[in-house]
Amino acid sequence: MRTLQNMSREYLYINIEENETVWDSSATYDYTNITRDGHYIYAYAGENGTNTDLSPAVDFEKNLQTKTNKWVQINPTNYFAMLDGKTKTQAERMDNISFSLASHGYDTFCLLNLDAISVTIELVENSTSNILYNKTFNLQDESMVVDAYTYDFAPFEFTPSLYRDDLPIYMDATLNVSINNDGSLVKCGRLLFGRSFYIGDTNFDGNIDLEFYQYDETDVFGNRSLVYYNSADVENYSVSIPTNKIPMIRRASKELAGKPILFIADESTETSLENLLNFGFLDKFSVVISDADYSVVSLSYKSIL
Repeated sequence: MRTLQNMSREYLYINIEENETVWDSSATYDYTNITRDGHYIYAYAGENGTNTDLSPAVDFEKNLQTKTNKWVQINPTNYFAMLDGKTKTQAERMDNISFSLASHGYDTFCLLNLDAISVTIELVENSTSNILYNKTFNLQDESMVVDAYTYDFAPFEFTPSLYRDDLPIYMDATLNVSINNDGSLVKCGRLLFGRSFYIGDTNFDGNIDLEFYQYDETDVFGNRSLVYYNSADVENYSVSIPTNKIPMIRRASKELAGKPILFIADESTETSLENLLNFGFLDKFSVVISDADYSVVSLSYKSIL
């Protein structure tokens, strides 16, 4: 079991531009007009031909609790969709999304909510321009191929995530990433880049639940319909750790509380479980001290939609 907190807040380069119309304090707006403030898109909910003294971002945050805000946050810009802290919102571009990130001793990289056929990762040392790491990963999922028939007729499926924890650790380097889907739209919902933290060995007694956000609606004639919004992964695992590591693991868990974290339950390189990745919040942490040598940590966490 490992955790990863994203340390990249901005790109060095990306082939997606922020070209949305920026909010103008001297302009007037009509109901539902769209504008950009910072890295987010807002829709106007005020009267036609008016504006606000506060910028959309400030108005939205300041007045949201009182429900008097005139600007409603819709989504991040296409440029910022991979960095906004959610996996549901996706950056999109035809054929290819390429970007560069600064690496300051980071060893782990992850992409979530992917729609692509391959990803190329290159790490370059800045002072020498030496290529430290260069690999291309085919995302085709062949788990449905079990015989000659499925080899010929099974639909092409692609894994929706990529996780690598084998990057060389250099304090001054650049990570170049290319997400490819030639001839089609490339999509990616979330990137994470940083130094992973090892908790312990995941035991084979975990469980994965789905929490559904939906309700059953019945009209005046008795006709029933299901209104579905989304679902979240809720996972519970036990992790074996050396007993003398309990204070360190306990402190680290307190530091992770309330922060969006990537949990990696299956660290194996040749994973058959897509590394059991879950980007979410730590919900519960407890320790059972088994003996002087090893103890068991119980973790519960829930994904961010």
